Amino acid sequence: MFHDCAVHDIDMLCWTLGEWPETVYAAAHTFKREVAQLDDVDTIAITMKFASGAIGVIDLSRHAVYGYDQRLEVFGSNGMLQVENPLQTSLAYQGKAASSLHHSFPTRYKEAYRNELDNFLDVLEGKADVPVTGAEVLMVSNIASACEMSHRQQRVVLLSEVTKVKATRTASEETG
Repeated sequence: MFHDCAVHDIDMLCWTLGEWPETVYAAAHTFKREVAQLDDVDTIAITMKFASGAIGVIDLSRHAVYGYDQRLEVFGSNGMLQVENPLQTSLAYQGKAASSLHHSFPTRYKEAYRNELDNFLDVLEGKADVPVTGAEVLMVSNIASACEMSHRQQRVVLLSEVTKVKATRTASEETG
């Protein structure tokens, strides 16, 4: 789950902050026997500490029976920013029987996938640059590995323990 689900939230959090974490801590559990037999987990809480002083928290669960729940909240000295789940209807009910949330990531991110495909074609045609570097992809994977190591060893993990590659990510690089 660290490498198939958490990587997306890790990437989004680091992109939002414009930096990589220095340390991570993850606690996880497996409720479903089938998942445990794969030596995987189905519920995770991750805390990441950044050089700027920011603290990021990610929680994931394969048990969101009410739909694909992905939200973002950023708290700062000037206020709070929230990105809520887009609803399929104005009726709001979250439960097993029905939900106003999208049921899966393909339906939740249908437009985003179209935009990614358009960008990919633009890159192939030489109209755009690749927006993500290999070093950035590797760094996100390393962070996911550090989170898994933290869970398995039940301790805080320094990113320097799992990576020799140092991808830079700063706000000025993202905008300029």
